[in-house]
Amino acid sequence: MSVRFLKNWMWCLGLLVMAACSDEEVVQDDAPVIPEQPAEIASVIDQYNADIAAMQALFEGDAEVVNYTQEESGAYRLELSDGKIATAVSRTEDDADIPLFGVNEEGYWTVQLNGESGLLTDMAGNSVPALRKTGKGVYTPQVALGEDGYWQVSLNGNQWKRLSDAPAADMTGKTSANFSLYKSVEMDGSGQLTLSLRNGEASVTVDASASSSAEAWKKFVMGSEDNVLLDYSYAGYMHGEVAPADGFAWGYKVYNVLDYGADPTGKESSREALLKILRETQFFGSKDENLGGDDGWKNRGKAANMVVYFPAGRYILHNNDDNDSGGGTNAATDEDGNNRSTTIFVSASNFIIKGDGPESTVLVMETPNLATDVNNTGSSPELIKIGQTNSPDASNMKLLASVTGDSPKGAFSVQVDNTSDITVGSWVQLRLRSHDPELVKQEVGPIPLGSNWTINGSGEDEGVKVTEFHQVKSKTATSVTFVEPIMHEVNHAYGWEIKDYKYLENVGVEDLAFEGNALDGYSHHGDDYGSADKQKLGWQYDGAYKPLVLSRVVNSWVRNVKFTSVSEAVSINESANSSAYNIVIDGTRGHSAVRSQHSTRVFIGAVKDASTGSDAKNNPCEGQFHSCGVSKPSIGTVVWNCEWGKDACFESHATQPRATLIDMCRGGLVRYRAGGAEEENPNHLADLTLWNLYVTGTSNAQGSWGTDFKWWAADDTWWKIYPPIVVGVHGASVDFTDEPDQLTYEESTGAMVTPESLYEAQLERRLGYVPAWLNAIK
Repeated sequence: MSVRFLKNWMWCLGLLVMAACSDEEVVQDDAPVIPEQPAEIASVIDQYNADIAAMQALFEGDAEVVNYTQEESGAYRLELSDGKIATAVSRTEDDADIPLFGVNEEGYWTVQLNGESGLLTDMAGNSVPALRKTGKGVYTPQVALGEDGYWQVSLNGNQWKRLSDAPAADMTGKTSANFSLYKSVEMDGSGQLTLSLRNGEASVTVDASASSSAEAWKKFVMGSEDNVLLDYSYAGYMHGEVAPADGFAWGYKVYNVLDYGADPTGKESSREALLKILRETQFFGSKDENLGGDDGWKNRGKAANMVVYFPAGRYILHNNDDNDSGGGTNAATDEDGNNRSTTIFVSASNFIIKGDGPESTVLVMETPNLATDVNNTGSSPELIKIGQTNSPDASNMKLLASVTGDSPKGAFSVQVDNTSDITVGSWVQLRLRSHDPELVKQEVGPIPLGSNWTINGSGEDEGVKVTEFHQVKSKTATSVTFVEPIMHEVNHAYGWEIKDYKYLENVGVEDLAFEGNALDGYSHHGDDYGSADKQKLGWQYDGAYKPLVLSRVVNSWVRNVKFTSVSEAVSINESANSSAYNIVIDGTRGHSAVRSQHSTRVFIGAVKDASTGSDAKNNPCEGQFHSCGVSKPSIGTVVWNCEWGKDACFESHATQPRATLIDMCRGGLVRYRAGGAEEENPNHLADLTLWNLYVTGTSNAQGSWGTDFKWWAADDTWWKIYPPIVVGVHGASVDFTDEPDQLTYEESTGAMVTPESLYEAQLERRLGYVPAWLNAIK
C-alpha cells in the first residue's frame, strides 16, 4: 500500500504538511522516488508515539507503572497509572532510517536520523523542552510518515516539520524493536525497572513490583503480541451496558390473561386464553412457521408493543387435552392416531411475557409435548417460541457485500466491495462458508481430523461455518465498521461475506416460573435401556418438556425465571446480544440448562442449576446432564457466575461453537457431558476460555478423569475440544495433561487469579465502571 493511501493517519494529511513546509521543502521535478510503505507500519508508529509520551511521563515522574508483562521477544509492556501503554525493549544498535528521540541532561528533546543528531527544534528554530527542569513549558513530539514520504514531527498535532531533506527509507519489516527508545531495559529481583535511553545518557528507575494480576489479564490490557484473550465485554443485552427496563415500564399495552378466561387455580387449561390474545393481535402462528389454518398471522415480525401478563397463579399451558389446539391444520398424529403437540409461536418485536415473580406465577406443562418422531430424540416441540421466521442460513438471505481485505480478531472493521445495501444501525451477519482443506485443518488445530465429520465434508451444508451477527456502526464506500469486535480472524481469500439478517428486538420473558414433569432415572437419549424402551423413553428424557425458545432476536432477555423438572430450560437460537440471568433450575434432572445456539455474544449469568435425581442405574445426579453453554456456530458467548452439579459440565454441543468464556463459574468438569454427535465434532473450536472455574467434581458413574485431564485424544470419539485457555481453575484437584497440544494457555491451575471475573473486568475497563445491573446480580 502506498503511503498516499494511509488515510487513517489524520495527523499526516497533506493539508497539514503544506502548512508546515518551508521554501526548502518544495517538491522539485527531479524529486526522489518515494518508497511504497507497508500498511502495518502505521500501528508501529502509533506505538512509537505512545512510547515517547510514556517515556516523558516516567522521566518526569508524572506516572507510575501499575502493571507490566514481559513478552516472548523479551520486550516489556508497561501499563502506566495515567492509562498509557508503553513498550520497552533493549536495542543497542541504531537504525539510521528511523528518527530516534531522546532527552539530554538539560531536559531538552534530541533527535537522531540518517546519521545526524542534535536538538529537536520548533518552527522558529528553538530547542524543544522535554522536562519541567528546563523552567519552560514542555512539549510531547509526535512523529509521522507524511503523504509526501518524508519523516515529520509535530508539537501540536497541527503543524508539521520535516526531519530531513531525504524521503524515508523502505520500512518493510520494521517492528517496535526497531523503534525502541532504550539501549537497555533491566529488571532486578525486587521489581525495579531501569530504562536507559539510546539517544543520550539519561536513565530512570521505576517501581514495577505492585502488579498482582494474572499474566493473561496483563497481556490483554497491554495488547501484548502473545495475548490470548478476546474481548468478551460486548456480550449481552445492549452490549452489557444496561439492563432492560421492567416489563411494565416500556409503556406497552398490557393484556391480562385473566381477562381472556385463564384459570389461575391450575384446575383447567389456560392455553386457549393465551391463544385468544395472540389471535386477537394476530401475532400467533403454528409450529411449522406457516400462517396456520384459521389462526392467521397478519402481523408477524412487526412491533407488538404489548405485555402478556400472568398475575400470581398456576396456569396450565399444556396437557393432553391441548395436544390438538393451536396448530390448526398442521397438527400431526402418531402411529396410534394420537394428536401431536404444536408450539405456541409468537413473531413480534417489543413483546414481553411477565408474571408476578417465579414463586408466584407458574406456567405448567402437565404432560409431554409429544415428539413428531419418536426415533428422533430431539424432535419434541417447545411450548413457547418467540422469534423471527427467516433463518439466516436460508438461501434467500440477500448478499450485501463480499469481504475484500483481511481483519484480525479484535478488529472492528472489514473491507468490502461495496456498501450500498448496508444500513448504519442495522444488524447483519458476517459469514464464512468454506470447504478449503487448509482452513479446515487450521480450525481443528492439533486434533486428528475425522473423515466423517461435517466440518470435513464437501456437501452444501458442510465445511467450515462461522457466523457473527453484528450491528453496523458506520460505513464508507469500501468498509464497514461494527459496534462490536470481530471474534474470528477474517481471511478474505476463503470467501467471507456480509449477508442480510432478519431479527426481532426487545423480546422479554421475566418474573415467572415454568414447571414440567421430567422423568426420573435420567438416561441420555435413552441409551441405558433396551431398544424398545430406548425408543419409547429416549425422546421423553431429552425433549418432552421444553418450555421456552427465543429465536433470531437481538437485545432480548430472559430473567428472574425458574424452571422446574424440565428437559431443556431455555435456548437462545440464531440471536445476538441477548441475556439470560437470575435463573434457577430445580426439580428432576433433565437434558440441558441455558444454551446459546448458533448465536453471537449471548450473556448467560447467575444461573443456579440445582436439579437432582438419579440415573438409570440409581446413581444420584446433580444438575442438568448438560449445563449452561453453547451449541452450533455460536461465538462470543459468556457464561458468568453460574453453578451446576458436580457430575455435570458446561455444555459445548459441537457443530462448530467458538470463543466461549466460562467465567467465575462453579461446578463439575466431567468429560462426555459437553454433548454433540460424533459427525459434528469437535465439541468446541478455538478460544474456549475457562477463567477462575471452581471445580466441584471430575467424575460420573463411568469413572474419574481428574488426573491427567485431556481435552482431546485420537482414540476418543466423544470428547474433542480445541486446546482451551485455562486460567485460575481451582477447587477439586485437576491436573491437565503434560501431553503436547492439549492447552493453548495455562496459568495458575489450583489457585484463582485476579481479576475474579474476566467479563466484569473487561466491561469495567471499556466503560470505566461496572454497570449497576451486573453488580445487582453478582
